[in-house]
Amino acid sequence: MQRDATNGFELALPAGWATARADPAFFNSDVATIGQAHPNVADALRRVNQAMSGKGLKLMAVDPAESSVFQSNMLLLMYDAGFGPSLDSAAKGYVSGIEENTTIQKPVTQAKVTLPVGSAVRVEAHTAPVQGVTVTSVSYLTLHAKQGKSLGVIVIFSGSSDQMPALQITIKQVVESFRYVS
Repeated sequence: MQRDATNGFELALPAGWATARADPAFFNSDVATIGQAHPNVADALRRVNQAMSGKGLKLMAVDPAESSVFQSNMLLLMYDAGFGPSLDSAAKGYVSGIEENTTIQKPVTQAKVTLPVGSAVRVEAHTAPVQGVTVTSVSYLTLHAKQGKSLGVIVIFSGSSDQMPALQITIKQVVESFRYVS
């Protein structure tokens, strides 16, 4: 179980996945440990951490066992959603941001779902093929009331389309294990 008491969550990731906390107090040591066995994964995590700076990134995980051009991965983001946004309006803004990306095939699909932590919106998007690889992203967006405000939580899984059947099992296990902790 991956537990982050500072940010108030826990979730179960597959054994063998390389994980790095985005918190600067832990990031370099997490990535150094990963880099000993998987230097390419460590480099990718550094690039993701830099690209996601200031966007609420809390946790990154990659399946280093995959030999594909695109390795399955997970990102967990948390952001201050302010006072009183609805899940529908948060999802609308999130989907709109995804659709602005010119490499994303339209339409981006979304569906309301219920997770153990409550209501969520499942969002699925596919990139246009690049060098024969189509990347599928499956995200779960939920809101969590905290100290009178809403905390937006997005768990994003990405993998090449040929990896998705196996990744779907992982996605289900991870989102069903996600919990808020105090």
